[in-house]
Amino acid sequence: MRRSLKPDGTWMIVEPYAGDHLEDNLNPVGRIFYSASTTICVPASKGQELGVALGAQAGETRMREVGTSGDFSHFRRAAETPFNLVFEARPWHKGGIGSRQRPFVLVAPRLLGELLLQGQEEKK
Repeated sequence: MRRSLKPDGTWMIVEPYAGDHLEDNLNPVGRIFYSASTTICVPASKGQELGVALGAQAGETRMREVGTSGDFSHFRRAAETPFNLVFEARPWHKGGIGSRQRPFVLVAPRLLGELLLQGQEEKK
């Protein structure tokens, strides 16, 4: 991901709302997210080169660990909705952190379908 950005670029990560502990996610929405993540996200991750497979639901702590383990030193929760967490990751570089460039947004696979459908409806 880091190579996809300009030197002072920003990576915006949209993930399903998940707590750090199982008991944080035992609600109707969490149950739906667990089932989708188990059948879609975990197998897709295992099929990739790194195969991290963060688990059925990765909370903010685990997302931060993964985000800062590479070349990203700035990681924060930028926004949240009842269904999603939005994180901002920025690389470390001399001169401080900051960018006026438009951020690159990575959308979780389960949201991609919704966005594609929404775009098709808007074209009609």
